[in-house]
Amino acid sequence: MRGKGTQVGSAARLRKFAQIGATAVEAEYGAITWVPFQSLTSFARPGMTNIGMIGSSMFPKLALLFSFLIASSAIAQTSLAERCARGHGEDAITACSDVIGIGTGGAEIAWAYFDRARAYFDARLYASAIADLTDALRLKPDDSEALENRGLAFLALDDFRHAIHDFNRVVDLKPASADGFRERCWARAASGRDLDDALADCNQALTLKPGDAAARDARCFVEYRTAAYAAAMTDCTAALTANPKRASSLYLRGLARAKSGDAAGGAADIAAAQSLAPAIADTYAGYGVKP
Repeated sequence: MRGKGTQVGSAARLRKFAQIGATAVEAEYGAITWVPFQSLTSFARPGMTNIGMIGSSMFPKLALLFSFLIASSAIAQTSLAERCARGHGEDAITACSDVIGIGTGGAEIAWAYFDRARAYFDARLYASAIADLTDALRLKPDDSEALENRGLAFLALDDFRHAIHDFNRVVDLKPASADGFRERCWARAASGRDLDDALADCNQALTLKPGDAAARDARCFVEYRTAAYAAAMTDCTAALTANPKRASSLYLRGLARAKSGDAAGGAADIAAAQSLAPAIADTYAGYGVKP
C-alpha cells in the first residue's frame, strides 16, 4: 500500500512506507508505499479551553490545579497522536483507536482513521485497512491519498474491480499525477481485462513521468498479455536497468523470451526471478499467466 504519512498539529509531514513483502502486489509492482497525507486539523482537545477560563477567573488556587491537569491531559493526548501518527504495529493501532474514541466522530479525526489504516496495512491486515480508509473517505470523500491507498489495499487482496474503481477516482481528482494511471494500468493488466485501456494508462503515466520504471514494468505486463513480446522485452529491460533485482520484470521478460523462441534466455530470466521471489510463478499463475 502506498505509504501515507500524517501531520499532527503543525508538525512537518511524515512519510511512512508499507511493505507487502513477497505478496502478489510486490511481486508485480515492487514495494508499495503509503501516500503522504496532511491532517485535516490539529489534534482536538474538547472542553479544555472553557475549563481553563473558569479556573483562572473564579478560583485562583484551583487555577494552578486546572492548569496542571490541562497540561497533563494535553501531553497525554499529544503522546497518543504521536504514537498514532508515527508508531507501528499494535501500539499504533491502539493509540489511533484511543484518538478516534476521544474525538467527536467528525472530520477532525479523519487522520487517525488514515494512520490506523497504515498500521493495519503494515501488519497485512488489508481488510481492516480498507475499513478505516472507508471511514476516512466518509469524512473527506475527495481525499485522493485515501482513495489511492484503499485501491492499493484492494490490490493486495487481488480485488481488482474495487481497486480500479478507486484508481478511477484518483485519476479524476489528480489527472496530472502519473501514479493513478500507473496503478490502474497494473490493476487492469493483473485482471486480464480492458487491456487496451491498460496500455493507454501506462502510456499516459510515462508521458507524465518519463522513465518511471514501475510504469515500464506494468506496461511490460500488459504487452505480454497482448502477445506483444518484443515490446514487453523492451519495457522489462528498461525497468531492469533502473532496478536489476525487479523480480516481476525478470519473470515477464523470461516468459516473453520463451514465447519468442529464446528458450535458454527465458529460462535464465525465470530462474533469476524465482531466486529473488520464490513464489513468483504461483503469483502470476493466479492471474492466468503461466510459462
